[in-house]
Amino acid sequence: MIWCCKNWLLSLVLMLGAPAYAVADMTGHGGPIRAIHVSPDGSKVLTASFDFTARLYDFVEQRELAVLDAHEGPVNVAVFHPDGDHGVTGGDDGMVYVWALSPPQMVLDLKAHEQKVTSLDFSPDGHMFATGGWDARINVWNFRTGERIRSIETYSPVNTVQILSDGDRVAAGLKNGNIRIWRISDGRSLAELNAHELGVLRLVTSTDGTRMLSAGANAPIKLWDLADYSEMASYKIFDGNTSMLAISPSGQTALVADRYGFIYQFDLATGGVLQRIKAHDGPVWAVSFARNETFALSGGIDEVVRVWHLATSSRISFGDEDTVQRPTPWLDSDHPGARIFRKCAGCHATTLEEPARSGPHFVNLFGRAVGSVQGYRYSQSLVDADFTWNDRTLAELFTQGPDVYLPGTKMPVQKFVDDSSLMDLIDYLHILTSASVE
Repeated sequence: MIWCCKNWLLSLVLMLGAPAYAVADMTGHGGPIRAIHVSPDGSKVLTASFDFTARLYDFVEQRELAVLDAHEGPVNVAVFHPDGDHGVTGGDDGMVYVWALSPPQMVLDLKAHEQKVTSLDFSPDGHMFATGGWDARINVWNFRTGERIRSIETYSPVNTVQILSDGDRVAAGLKNGNIRIWRISDGRSLAELNAHELGVLRLVTSTDGTRMLSAGANAPIKLWDLADYSEMASYKIFDGNTSMLAISPSGQTALVADRYGFIYQFDLATGGVLQRIKAHDGPVWAVSFARNETFALSGGIDEVVRVWHLATSSRISFGDEDTVQRPTPWLDSDHPGARIFRKCAGCHATTLEEPARSGPHFVNLFGRAVGSVQGYRYSQSLVDADFTWNDRTLAELFTQGPDVYLPGTKMPVQKFVDDSSLMDLIDYLHILTSASVE
C-alpha cells in the first residue's frame, strides 16, 4: 500500500507539475556525496561517497537498496552500465569494481590506476569503459572480461573522462586546464584544447554526441563542437567556482552547482538561468537530471541526495519523518577539545542510531579492543592488531601518526605536535563517549 501511494504521488507530480513535500532524502551515507548517476530507465540511483561506499537507491521511494562496500578509500565515481543491471565504481585506492546489482555482488575487481580513480564513462554500446586517474593515465577496459584494451599517458592528472558517441574517441579533462582527445583504436592524439585557466573538473557530452560541455575550477563553462573541436559558447552562470556539471538528455539545458549549496539550471542556447535552487548547506559535489528532465538530483558535503522538481523548484521526498538527525554536541561545547574533535567527526559516528561513516563508531571507545566494531570492514592491519583503546594508545596513535603506529591502515594521516591539544582531545573523547548509547 505504501509503495502504491508513493508511486501515485510521484505520478501526480509528473502529470501536473505539483510539488510533493516531505522531510527525508536519500540517506545512509556517512560522508560527502561525490557522484550521482541515474539508471537508464530512471528507476534507480547510484551514489559514491567519501565514506568508502557506493549505494544503490530506489528513485521513487528514495529507499536504500544496497551498499556496495569494497573500496579501501573514498569512492569518487559510480556509474550504471547501459543495461541498468550492472554498475562500476572507482575510488581513491586506485581500484575499479564491476557490480551486478540484482542481487548486489562484485563480479570484477581491477587495479585500474596507481593513484586515485577520478572518473569513468561507458561507450554507448556498453562493451567498454574508460577510467581516468591522478597517475596521468586513461585506461580503456573490456566490460565483460576486465581486459585492458588501451592505456594512454596524458602528462597531467586526469579529472574527468568521456567516451564520445562514435565509441572510438575518448576525451579527458586534465588538472592543468586542458582537454585532450584521442582515438581509442590506435591511441592517436586527435586534439588538445586550451580550455580553462584552472583544472577541468567535469566533461559531459550531449546525447546526440555533437557537443560537449566543460567546467573548470573557475568560470566560465564552455560548450565545444565535437566535429571540429571549436568553442561554440561560453557561460558565466554565477560568480565563484563551479563544483559540478550535468547536461540534459535533450541537450537544451544544463545543471551547474557551486560551493555555496546552490544548483542552477540554464539554457544552452541563451545562457539564461532558468532555475536557482538552494539545495544544500555547503558545497554541492554531484548533480544529475532524472525522468526526462523533470527532476534534478543533488548531493554534497551534507551527506544526503535530494530530488528537485525543476518546474517548481520544489523538493520531492517520500522518506520517513522519523529519520534520525545526527547529534553534534561538539559544535556547541566550549571544551577546548571539542573544536579539535570536529576533524574526527567527519569520519566517526558517536551513536549507534546515526548512519555509519567511513571510520568505526566511537560508542564505548575506551576499553574497546582494536578492530572489534561488528560490521565494520577493517583493514588487515587493524584486524591483526592486539590492544585496547585507552589514553595511552590514543596518544601513541596521534603522536606517531596512524601510518606509523598501524602500518597499512586506511585511517587518514593525522599527527599532533602539541601535547596539550592532544590531551584536550582525549579528555573530550571521554566526555563524548561516556554519553554514547550502547
